Amino acid sequence: MISIDVVLLAGGRSSRMGQDKASLAVAGRRLIDHLLDDLVGWPHLGRTVVVAPVTLAVPDWALQTMEDPPGGGPVAGIFAGLAALEAADADHILVLTCDAPKAARLAPMLFAAAQANPDADGVLAVADGRAQYLLAAYRVSALRAGLRLVRPTGAAHGVSMHRLVSGLATTELTVPAELAIDLDDRADVERWLGVHSQ
Repeated sequence: MISIDVVLLAGGRSSRMGQDKASLAVAGRRLIDHLLDDLVGWPHLGRTVVVAPVTLAVPDWALQTMEDPPGGGPVAGIFAGLAALEAADADHILVLTCDAPKAARLAPMLFAAAQANPDADGVLAVADGRAQYLLAAYRVSALRAGLRLVRPTGAAHGVSMHRLVSGLATTELTVPAELAIDLDDRADVERWLGVHSQ
C-alpha cells in the first residue's frame, strides 16, 4: 500500500495566543493532540515528524525535530522535518500545521489529490477562497529544487512560504472550510469552541 509521510509544524512563536499553540488545551486536549489523534489509524500514514521544541511531548510513534537555530519560519521547519525523515526525492509529503485542529482530516483528500495529479509539484488546500500553503501535499524533489532557486545556498531560514511555493507548479483542492480553520488567538479559540460544542 502506498503511504505518505507527514511533517507537522508545531514550533512557531505565538505572541497573539500568549503561549505556544501546540500545547494549548482546547476542548480537553492539546492542539497538537487533535491532529495526532486524527492521524492514528489512517491506512496511508507513513512516518510523522513533529517540528517542535523538545519540551513538547509527542507520542512514541512520532519523530521529533526542530530547525537549527529555532525561529527560522515554516520553510525551515519543513526542511528540518525532511532531514529527520531522510525523505527520498521522489516522495510526497503532507505538511500540516498544529494551529488548525481539524487539519489532519484533510490528509486523505490531499493524498488522493496528489496521487491523481502526479505531475504537480504540490496540492494546496483551498478554504474560503484562500490557498493554504501549510495544509498541502508536496513533492519533495520540487521543494528542494524550489529552495535552490529561491536561495542557491540551500539555507531555508527566513524564506517565506509564499516565495517558495510561488515558484512551484501547484494545483488547488477546495476543502471544507471547517477543516482548515486556524486558531491565531484566544478569540478564535472561543469561536471555534462555540461551533464545535454544538
